[in-house]
Amino acid sequence: MPDKLNVLVFAGGLGLGAYHAGAYQAFPLPLHWCCGASVGAVTAVLIAGNRPEARLDALRTYWEQDGAEPARRTAGPSRHAFAWLSALGTRLLGSYPDAQQADHAFRESNGIRLVRRDA
Repeated sequence: MPDKLNVLVFAGGLGLGAYHAGAYQAFPLPLHWCCGASVGAVTAVLIAGNRPEARLDALRTYWEQDGAEPARRTAGPSRHAFAWLSALGTRLLGSYPDAQQADHAFRESNGIRLVRRDA
């Protein structure tokens, strides 16, 4: 096991899920772990469940499948707008304080340090 692990954590929110393949493709380091919530968990499963050389194809196949189109039509534009506004609000205002404290405690107890590109 390396001294430092390279981890991708994928967010939930169906609108964001379509961008996960690009984030994975642009990740410049060898990937050791990945996880996610909601659609992010689907992305993580597609990455972890495939050989490295097949991962991008698996993600593209999932997002380009015909079965996704009827679901988008039935959800309607208002549901899509609500999902985007909800994701935007979470990113601008943060999540619940208890969840942030639990996340911080988990990272500290496991020696995980967040690295932000904008810092």
